[in-house]
Amino acid sequence: QLNIFGYPEWITYKGSITERMAELGTTFYSRFKNSNETDEHFNNEFKQWFGNKSILSYPNQALLGYDTARFIIESVSTYGFFNPEHKYLGIQNSFDFITSDENAGFHNNSVSFISLGLDK
Repeated sequence: QLNIFGYPEWITYKGSITERMAELGTTFYSRFKNSNETDEHFNNEFKQWFGNKSILSYPNQALLGYDTARFIIESVSTYGFFNPEHKYLGIQNSFDFITSDENAGFHNNSVSFISLGLDK
């Protein structure tokens, strides 16, 4: 059995390429995840509020804005101030900021592994 580990930009592939990747049991990593079911619900809500579906892009900029706003609002709501150490598991983007020491800045430690066709 052959399994492939690939690059983050593979999330943008669609159609027959994706079908072939699923046949081969492909896994790749990404800073964001993509869920068609969630995207459809989000797009319906987005269209209701703004009159159009969000623009198809990877990552989806509307979802990125939504997840970022929720992350900040949840942090302020929980701590009374913005706390970058607040963890957030979003629709498309997750945030798990860490720092190497107290004099360094924070970086997002969140990564997703997307597997196609490995449920066989």
